[in-house]
Amino acid sequence: MKITFHAVNGQPQAMTPLSHPQAGQRTLADLVAYYLAANRTGQEPSTQYQLRCFYDWLVRSFSRRSLADLTPDVVYTWKSVLSQSYKPATVHKYLSRLDAVLKFGVTCGWVAANPMAQLRKPSRGEGRIRYLSDDERQRLLAACRQSRNPLWYAVVRSRWGRGSEERDTAPAVGTGGPPR
Repeated sequence: MKITFHAVNGQPQAMTPLSHPQAGQRTLADLVAYYLAANRTGQEPSTQYQLRCFYDWLVRSFSRRSLADLTPDVVYTWKSVLSQSYKPATVHKYLSRLDAVLKFGVTCGWVAANPMAQLRKPSRGEGRIRYLSDDERQRLLAACRQSRNPLWYAVVRSRWGRGSEERDTAPAVGTGGPPR
């Protein structure tokens, strides 16, 4: 199922509830299309493309199910299927995206209650710690020197600009989730 937007003069337009089927006939595909049209401002085109691809896959996963048929049991079953193929952080991300759409549906009055309200998402995990190479640290320091904010260089230099002999004791740059 390809998600499309209503277009006026070639430009995608936000859809109104009046442009959709009646409440009992609305599908997840209708809600996703409405959500994407309403929330596309401020995102880079590549981000919009990635989200459209994800939501196309999401709609196919739920087989054009009506919103009334989207129960907590159905979502829990989907979560279980995801957990067999993906890491917990990925399952968390996918459930969060579905949750955002369903919360939007509740706000719009399309969904009476969010079926994910009692569903527990898996932990995002600890992430990973990666140490910058000497070259990466030098490029980071050079970028901080060129910054309009002179404090960047001082802060980064004091934290990560030490010699290679102190690298093992220097703080690492976390690429995972927020610090715990």
